[in-house]
Amino acid sequence: MACILNIFLDLIFVALFGWGAAGAAAATVIAQTFSVLIGVLYLKRKRFIFDFRLKNLRYYPDKVRMILKLGIPTAIQHTIVFASFTIMTVIVNRLGVIESAVLGITHRIDGLLIMPGLAFSSAISVMTAQNMGAGQVNNARKSLFCGFLLSLIIAIPSFLLMYYRPEALIKLVSTDPDIVRVGGDFMYAYSPECLLVPIIFCMNGFFNGCGRTGFTMASNILSSTLFRVPLILKATDIFAVGLSMPLSTVPQVVITLLYLATGRWKKRLIQ
Repeated sequence: MACILNIFLDLIFVALFGWGAAGAAAATVIAQTFSVLIGVLYLKRKRFIFDFRLKNLRYYPDKVRMILKLGIPTAIQHTIVFASFTIMTVIVNRLGVIESAVLGITHRIDGLLIMPGLAFSSAISVMTAQNMGAGQVNNARKSLFCGFLLSLIIAIPSFLLMYYRPEALIKLVSTDPDIVRVGGDFMYAYSPECLLVPIIFCMNGFFNGCGRTGFTMASNILSSTLFRVPLILKATDIFAVGLSMPLSTVPQVVITLLYLATGRWKKRLIQ
């Protein structure tokens, strides 16, 4: 509902009123506010205790400590990962206007293609947490493998499209011959990432569900700082930038698989 409202307001604020970027920003804020209100109304309808009066606020130290213990590593992890992508944007901008446009276009296409992996990662995280809390370790493991299999089935066509028909994907957004040519090179080099991302997303969702957010933080930081950023800094063309993504993901895949094999994740962190 929020997405539909966002699109509708974009058409009004940007296309009709001509407010430009400010109109797009206003549409997003209004749509997200609407999403929050719908969430609150839904919870109240389900008789969830939702009282905003100050006298009814309660502080639970043990819950706060656990939330911080699980949340801070995740926050640090995302900060480092997005910082590495920011560095990549800076490097690509220095290569030229065409390369900069290609990066923006491919990020949009890639963001759409990896969405199933993100969805299955969230599902795995929830199912793993529930099963680990119930002491059902085997069911938690099954959740991981089922989610990974589903993610991979969807990821294979994405890989084949990027590897064999990258120009066709670029043409969905732009028909400029230079952008199509350069974008094709970038997507061709980047294409193996489509097969690696489901492994990382599913593994991260699984370990987060086990409460091992510290491990996912460490593996993502190592991948970003030791591999992705150095490879991007050494890149001299858009092909090398695209290739830096799968090359930096491979060590992270190895680390997560080794950690899975150790079985240390089986120990319950939350009682």
